[in-house]
Amino acid sequence: MLSPYSLSIHSPVVPENPLSSGKDLTYGNRYKVSIRLEEEHLLPHPYATNCTDYDALWKQNDKRGPRSQQMCIYTCLRQYNKRCSGCEGQEMMHEDKRRLCKNPAKHCSADTYYPRWEKCKRNCPADCVNQKYHYRIEETPIDPYTMDSYDTVAGNGIRIVFSMESAVTVISHIPQYGEWELFSYIGGLTACWLGISVWAFTGIIGTNYGRLLRLIQKLKKKKSENQVTSRISSGSLHSDV
Repeated sequence: MLSPYSLSIHSPVVPENPLSSGKDLTYGNRYKVSIRLEEEHLLPHPYATNCTDYDALWKQNDKRGPRSQQMCIYTCLRQYNKRCSGCEGQEMMHEDKRRLCKNPAKHCSADTYYPRWEKCKRNCPADCVNQKYHYRIEETPIDPYTMDSYDTVAGNGIRIVFSMESAVTVISHIPQYGEWELFSYIGGLTACWLGISVWAFTGIIGTNYGRLLRLIQKLKKKKSENQVTSRISSGSLHSDV
């Protein structure tokens, strides 16, 4: 007998449909699920990753709104689907199960749905902290002698054992320059530019000042020579008389 259950492991803030991406569970089997958590830390604008801290925005907004990029996309699509068909698609996050689309024909056409998906994705940047759950599922038959009496009679026993690694893999994108490093770098360039400018300006003043001094000395010397010549000329005139 097939089981109507499906299992998937994911972040609590990232919606996922176990029917399409999970593992189907069958009666009479034991499932050992080994889980490993990985975190990727991105950088916000102006860095190329241009992420959004959805959790911080959620807290600032009185714990309302999407808490991840995927939730942001599904919220955007849900609004579009409600306008398009008047109900909420079953593959999305939904506010009210009573408003789920019962008739598949009511779903929006693929020609308009997928362009809308791309538009919603562009309007929802990546998460600054992206949690990824990597897991492996081992399926083995349950020994009938270890099953409970009810499971043995009914034949519908399913056992799931979870095992999670304590270590978390963190992938971080380090900025090329921090705030103070960037300030220091710009300040260093500014100081260098100012130093060159001041030095050049001082050199110009020094050169012109030297020329001015030499010109004054020449004028003084010429004036002295003119005074001496005038005295000599005056003495010669008195002698002739």
